[in-house]
Formats: sequence, C-alpha cells, structure tokens
Amino acid sequence: MRAMRILFSVVAAVALSGIMVAQAAATPEFDGEKFPAKIEGVALNNQGFGDSLGAIAANCETATASTEVEGIANPTKNSPTLTVHPVYGVTGPPTGCILTLLGTTSGETKVNTEGCQYVFHAAPPATATGTTDIKCGKQATSPTPGNCKVTSSVGAPCEIRIEAGAGLPTGCVVSVPAQLGLKNVEYKNEPAGEVKLGAEVSAIKTLISSSCAVGKTETASEYREGVVTEGKGKLAAKGKPAFFQSKAKSGVEADPIEVGINEPHYYENHSPLGAQSGGPGQEGNDTLIWGKLNLASTEVGTSICQVVGAGDIYDPGGSGAFGFGNPRRVNRKLTPSTPSTAKKKQASCAKPRTPKRCPSNRKACQKAASGKRSSRDPQ
Repeated sequence: MRAMRILFSVVAAVALSGIMVAQAAATPEFDGEKFPAKIEGVALNNQGFGDSLGAIAANCETATASTEVEGIANPTKNSPTLTVHPVYGVTGPPTGCILTLLGTTSGETKVNTEGCQYVFHAAPPATATGTTDIKCGKQATSPTPGNCKVTSSVGAPCEIRIEAGAGLPTGCVVSVPAQLGLKNVEYKNEPAGEVKLGAEVSAIKTLISSSCAVGKTETASEYREGVVTEGKGKLAAKGKPAFFQSKAKSGVEADPIEVGINEPHYYENHSPLGAQSGGPGQEGNDTLIWGKLNLASTEVGTSICQVVGAGDIYDPGGSGAFGFGNPRRVNRKLTPSTPSTAKKKQASCAKPRTPKRCPSNRKACQKAASGKRSSRDPQ
C-alpha cells in the first residue's frame, strides 16, 4: 500500500440556521435561567445533628439556607459551587430547636450560625456524591458581614454554636468549626425549576464544652433527619436524609434553577434544540460544515482539500429542562457528547505541490492526490 498521512482539521462548523455546540466539558454546576439570582432554601423535615452514641443530639423544626445575607452575593452565573447562609429555628422563645444530652436531658437551645456559611459543591443529580464545606469568618468587636461577635477572643475563628438554654447545664455549648469536604449530599431537580437537596453527612468535627458533662469534649457528629419523642431528640435511622427545597428569584420573578451535568449539547440562535431521534420525521436540523483536509504522501507530495459536509444534527434527549445541560441518554447510537451525524460529504482539492522525485510526472501525481489511480501508482 502507498504510505499516506492524512491530517484533517475542520476549522469551522456552522448550521444553516445558526447552530452552535455548548462547551464540551461535563462539569456539574448550579444552573439558573436568569442572573443575578437569589437562592432560598427551606427545610422539608426535622433537621437532626448529633453523634452516633447519643451523647449529644440537636433537633430543629425549621431551617433556611439563603444567599443575599451575611455578605453573600447572589450568583451571577452558573457555577460548580453555591454559598448560602444557614439559619436554624427562629428567634423565639421558643426557638423550635432542642438539645438532648446523653439521651435523657433536654432543653431549648439556640443555634448561632453568625459568621459561618455552607459551600455546596455540585454533583450529578440523583447521586449522593455532593459535598459541602463549612466556611467561617473571624470574631470581631464590631463584625462586618461574614464575621461574628466575640465569643472567645478577637480574631479567633467563628463557629456554628449550639447554645444550651433552660433545662440544660449553664454554659453548655456544642460547636462546629470550619471544615472541608463533608459527605454526602444529593441533588434532585424536582419539581422542574427547583432543586431538592438531601443531606446525610457524617464525620463532622464537633467540640463540646466541659460544662455539658457528657464525658467528652470532642466527637464526630452526623447530620440527617431528626426525631423527637416525648421531648427527647435523636437522629433518625440511617438512610433518612435531612431535606431542603431550594428556589430562586430574579428580582420579583421566579427563576428556574437546576443542578446540571452540563454534557455538550446544541443550541440554535441561543435556544436549546428539542429532542429528536434522527429517524424519519425527526431528522434534526440541516447543517453545513467546512474545513481543510491535508493529504501528505512521499509519492504524491501534499494536497490541501477544502472539505464541505452537509447533513443533520440532532440531540436524542434534548438539552434538559430549561436548556440547562441535563440531556438524557435515550439513544445509544448518539450521545449528548457526540450528538451529530453527517450524511453527505464533498471535497475539492487545491492543486498539489509536485514532488521532487517525479518532476516529469506531474499529471500522475495530480491523479493520485485526487484519489484516482494511475498505472504508475505503486500498490
């Protein structure tokens, strides 16, 4: 066979109707339709926190997690992380939160989250692979947003503080310092335009003041649904996450949001393509592509071909709700990452450079470059 090296570089791909492909990287993100967007999350069940042995157990009937507080800016673009400020219970009394020590002593408690935020990391929807960080500012006499009042010393890190109230030992405080990579968080895009977050987090570093008298001053806690029975709180059985429902607003209007896997998909004039199978009646969008095809051979030299392709582009699963980037893999022949098919191709080649080996055989070389075989073309 004749040695031939083919270098093909498509330098442009343009649909007749203005089709463009989304960025190829598949990185989960928190997506919105409009920006800036204010995120508001509300607890759907009792929020429970405590260690596996029951030395401490905190339960709150209500909780929120929002942007636009504590100096947190509303998101201005799609992002793999989302920072919110959590609030547990109400000002009270009653606060709607209780702390139970050793499974026997309970009383009202205040959960002080001043200066601390949750930073959620996006993950593919319906997988419990998301993580969260607890990020905290500094203690200050006159704290600025994102910092907190002095509870130990000026400049010391803020902490989430579960402060004991009536019925509990005076001075008892359970605190959670800043920490990274807490698992496991799950996101579901339900109902459409909202995000349901499920948290069943473990290995949370927790500090316990000696006045709580539980026999230890540090433990690893867990966060999931909480249960209160006869005034005593505890964690629900494993497999029962604590849930939040998150919505967004842009100004006063509802703003659809989603956690997207952001597989590549096609747009037409900035609007996502609808789902089409590629079969009869659902062929897709007419598309034209063009570029360069470089042919190089020791016998023939170099030919530069101008390649034109015409065909159809279609996304079998569409681009997901609101075009955020959750295309469904419903057709094994074509996936969202390679959603195009070219049905026709044409090529025309520029005049090849005549190789030095056969200066007198220019015609045969030209035929070889264009794909036509001459009698002198080696097998």
